[in-house]
Amino acid sequence: YSHRENLQLNQEVGAIREELLYFKAKGGGALVENTTTGLSRDVHTLKWLAEQTGVHIIAGAGFYVDATHSAATRAMSVEQVKSTT
Repeated sequence: YSHRENLQLNQEVGAIREELLYFKAKGGGALVENTTTGLSRDVHTLKWLAEQTGVHIIAGAGFYVDATHSAATRAMSVEQVKSTT
C-alpha cells in the first residue's frame, strides 16, 4: 500500500496477461484477486483478462481500511455500504 501505483491494474495489463497464460500453462486454473472496492478494483479488466487467458479470476469484495475510502464512501450510510458490496 506504500506505492499507490502498485495498486492499479491499468499500467501492465499486457504483462499480467502473459503471466496468467504462463500460470495456466503450468496447470493453474483460478486465482483470487483481492483488490476491494476501496482500492479501486477494475472488474472490467479482470473480466477481460479471464476471457483472454481462460484463468478464472475471483474478485475481492467489500471495502478496505478507512485510509483508502473516498469522501463519498465515508459519507455513506451503513445501508448504502451494504448495497454496494
